Parts: sequence; structure tokens; C-alpha cells
Amino acid sequence: MTTVTIRFKQCVLTMFSCLAFIWAVSLTALTSDDMLLRLALIPRSTDGLIGVLTMPLVHHSLPHLLVNTAPFVVMTTLIVLRGVRYYLVATFSIILLGGILVWFFARPGAHVGASGLLFGYFGFLLVRGLFDRRISSIVIAIAVGISYGGIIWGVLPRDGAISWEAHLFGLAAGAFVARAMARFPTAETGEGGEIEH
Repeated sequence: MTTVTIRFKQCVLTMFSCLAFIWAVSLTALTSDDMLLRLALIPRSTDGLIGVLTMPLVHHSLPHLLVNTAPFVVMTTLIVLRGVRYYLVATFSIILLGGILVWFFARPGAHVGASGLLFGYFGFLLVRGLFDRRISSIVIAIAVGISYGGIIWGVLPRDGAISWEAHLFGLAAGAFVARAMARFPTAETGEGGEIEH
């Protein structure tokens, strides 16, 4: 089995495992308002602090979950192609940083859904091309910008039922993490982040 085949299988397995986990938690939480509120991020509340990490796992409705599924599949795949460890570090960093910012600065209320993480992935993929300067990163940044650029309006406070703060802080977190991980080792690189020859 070739290295490319192994990496592709790892990529698909990682993406579907993460998606299945989000679906399992979300569907379970949809049957219990108590669980939904316990996993939600509630700004400046000690009870809602767990939501910094769990907010992307719960959704307020099945349509909410469905809307987030397709972009999650696409953007997760584009990131995990660099390696499972690379993807997991990027994802955890975006969730943690974006979640902390929402907890400190967002409006009161229960913030749920993976859209903050998706905005983080969007910012990550756009900014990554600026700093690692690989042709593949630049092409992906352009493609993601063209395909998903319209979501940028989601960072504006237009609908009180939507956590635009999660969108805004997720986007900022993704951009920051992309810069911080510019020389992070990937599946194609050695320890220093340079391409091995």
C-alpha cells in the first residue's frame, strides 16, 4: 500500500469519525434540553465554561446540524490532508481560542453549533496560504474563498438568534492559528516544518 493511499484512508477515517461524533452528540442532545444547555457555551458563566470545548458538538435543531455538515466535510478534508496530528492541533486550537473569546465577550445566552469552528476553518484555510506559501495552500485558499466567501457576512450582528460572535471569533481564531502553525510539521515535512527531500 502506497503512502498516498494510507494518508488518504487516514484522512477519510478522521473526517468521518469527527463528523460521526458531532452527529452522535448533537442527536443525543436534541432529545434532552438539559444536555443541550449543559454543553452550550454560556458567556461569563462557570456552568457554561465547558461549552468552550463542547459548543461545536451540539446544535439546536436538525436543520442547524445539516447546514453545518457539508462545509465541515469539505474544510475538514482540506486541513486533514496535511496529516491527522496537524488537523487535530489546528482544530483544538481554533475551538479553544474561539471559545474563550466567545465566553469573555459574547452576549448572554446559550451559544451552540459548529459554525464557529467552520468559520475558524475558513479563516485558517484563507490565511494559511499567506504564511506557508505553498502552491497547494494558495490554490486551496482561493477555492475556499470563492466557494465559501459569502459566509463572511455571518460575522455581522444581523439576527439575534445567530451567534455572530462565534462566527467572528472563530474566524479570528482560525487566522491566528494558521499564522502560528505556518511551520508546524505536517505529513510531508520533517520536525522543522521544511519539506523533506
